[in-house]
Amino acid sequence: MKKKRNPFLHHALLFLQEQLELGFNPQWLITYHYFTPEELFKAIRESHNAYGIGDRYGFKCNKNLWNQVARDKWIKRRRKELDWIIKDTGQIKNVELKHIYGVSRLNRLDKYDIPPMLFFHELGKVNLQFHTHQLMSHVPEEFNDQEVLDYLFNNVFRKKRKCFSKWKKIDIRKIYQPVGLIDYLVKETNIKHLSFDADNSRIIHPKSRLVI
Repeated sequence: MKKKRNPFLHHALLFLQEQLELGFNPQWLITYHYFTPEELFKAIRESHNAYGIGDRYGFKCNKNLWNQVARDKWIKRRRKELDWIIKDTGQIKNVELKHIYGVSRLNRLDKYDIPPMLFFHELGKVNLQFHTHQLMSHVPEEFNDQEVLDYLFNNVFRKKRKCFSKWKKIDIRKIYQPVGLIDYLVKETNIKHLSFDADNSRIIHPKSRLVI
């Protein structure tokens, strides 16, 4: 029935099932949201000291108001356009590659043993802006712990990339049933949207069995 109703979803599921059969063994699910200007406005509204919060976030004088409005509009558009989300995800992935997998030359990834990793982008129930899910497979032993990964993403990586939401915590979950999880990760795939991020993912090639 899925193939008849939504062939795009059907083919996405077949692709992910093939990756599992080829040896992709997801261990961790990382979910993160992106920064939006509303986060700053909400902080101001909820504070009893609006002037203090305003200074803290850079709203010091009215002469910068129009520049701020233009930037806010630009960020809102960026959060709704998949191409921009893919670029932000690429920057986040590069931070991971450097700190978790010891990659020093991002233009020569073929020189490093980087395991498969898959990225997916969803709009969620309200369909207002994207958030991202990442499946990580092999993680070096020193990082292969939920508390360690939680600290790394929320206290280290979060400070290195401004695109992360300042309010929403990066969620780290251990994976126990990958087969059921892949259905969830591609549920929004249709003729207008492909949840799977082919640009940033590292997959197992079905013929060579190499990670590409």
